[in-house]
Amino acid sequence: MVKKGSTTIYDIAAELKVSPATVSRVLSRSSHPVKEEVREAVLQTAKKMNYIPNAQARSLKLKKTSVVGVVIPSISNPFYPSIVRGMEDTATQEGYFLHLCSCDRNQDRTAHYIQTMLEQNVDAIISIYNDNIFASLSGYVSHGGILVNLNTTTDPYVSDRIYNIQVDKLLEARMATEHLLSLGHKKIAVLMSKLDYQIRLDKVAGICQTLEAAGLELPEERLLIYGRDCQARELCREDTERGAQLVDAMLNRCPEVTAIICMNDIMALGAIFELKKKGYRVPADYSVMGFDDSFSSPYSSPTISTVALDKYSWGQSLMGFTIERIREAQDKGLKRLPTGVISEQGLLEPITLIHRKSTDVPRTSPGA
Repeated sequence: MVKKGSTTIYDIAAELKVSPATVSRVLSRSSHPVKEEVREAVLQTAKKMNYIPNAQARSLKLKKTSVVGVVIPSISNPFYPSIVRGMEDTATQEGYFLHLCSCDRNQDRTAHYIQTMLEQNVDAIISIYNDNIFASLSGYVSHGGILVNLNTTTDPYVSDRIYNIQVDKLLEARMATEHLLSLGHKKIAVLMSKLDYQIRLDKVAGICQTLEAAGLELPEERLLIYGRDCQARELCREDTERGAQLVDAMLNRCPEVTAIICMNDIMALGAIFELKKKGYRVPADYSVMGFDDSFSSPYSSPTISTVALDKYSWGQSLMGFTIERIREAQDKGLKRLPTGVISEQGLLEPITLIHRKSTDVPRTSPGA
């Protein structure tokens, strides 16, 4: 009796009276032809004998790990886990695994994760909306790694092993602002976390451009930033609480506004909570607009108008694209696409606007 966990391909081969090479081809999912009845017998015997493959040895032999690293800014923001779930399902279907890192956009933390993935020889890394991680990623790329980088309008980091997929956050912001303008709003406030990342800067720029095109403006007092226009709390990491604090600051500073654009739906949820807590009605007194179509947005009270992204499908597309690049590199040598920047069109699902109950025509009474 072979002890559990100690079975080798030689034990299985001896049991079935076939060659170890045949067993190896079946268990490694090789494309080498094997009779279907033999393949099934190998799989059943491996299961019966509690065969556990040595992934480390296999990765050394094949020079691949079937692992894709994923670097996201925050696991607490539901936007990112929704994308990761799509990645995971596609990876599983293709025989790959994920190495997930939530870096909080911290340089030291990111560098630690990248070094770990470099040591583990992951086949590729997908980076989502991380502006400032290229110093640590450059080492991975220079060692032959493949990077798929989902970013915004920033200049791409150019390398023959980096695929930059740019998403137009200016467009998202324009869609949100145009929606409020179409309802008749002219006095709009914007609630944001600290403007230290490109994705947030792009949103503010898109809002300002759209207002200017309509002959309006975003005065400084209507751009409220967490930590600048309200006191930052050391333990406050959730955008719901930040949204509530920023609304409180807005009511004190510019209550004349009729609509509020929040950095994301989670912040919008906190803003709505605080408005209702203080006796205001949404949208009768204040319309509230968000981004990302978070899981709670269709179920909040009122439901939240938002710029919607099919995050799950985005994740599927990103992982599928990455696995294709891995296989090209392994089978034929790395082949580049024509340019260093790949449009999200045709790869990612389109962005849409969903008008729900949190936005309506502006109130007619002056002030708040």
